[in-house]
Amino acid sequence: MTVIMINFPDLFKGAWRFERNVKGLFQHPLRFEGYARFIQKDLHNLYEESGAYALNGQQIDFAASYLYQFLDKNRCRIFFPNRRLFYELTQSSQSIEHLCGQDHYKGRFESLAAEYWKLNWHISGPRKKNIEIMTCYFRT
Repeated sequence: MTVIMINFPDLFKGAWRFERNVKGLFQHPLRFEGYARFIQKDLHNLYEESGAYALNGQQIDFAASYLYQFLDKNRCRIFFPNRRLFYELTQSSQSIEHLCGQDHYKGRFESLAAEYWKLNWHISGPRKKNIEIMTCYFRT
């Protein structure tokens, strides 16, 4: 298998549009749509996303943020806003994991082009049973 190195500071910058599908949270899958942006701050980039989804005929707004720290052009650590490590990236396509209490996040990051990347999670555990989150990002 060939490992493709990626320049994370070049990928994780600017404005993005995303589509997110969530299965297992409710009886029917949810479809989220929103926008994200990376803002350069000192030694890291602040990632901010916002958007909306429909649930039972109502529009629900959401927002989230993370910190992206570049150790070098081929290594990136993603932190929660409280600076607790979420996961680390080192390749253009790789498996990632995170433990949140007793809930286990198993993910897959893929970037095959400078204008597109995706992040998929399967979450299992006592609080989050069998949830799938699939997000595709498109540069705007």
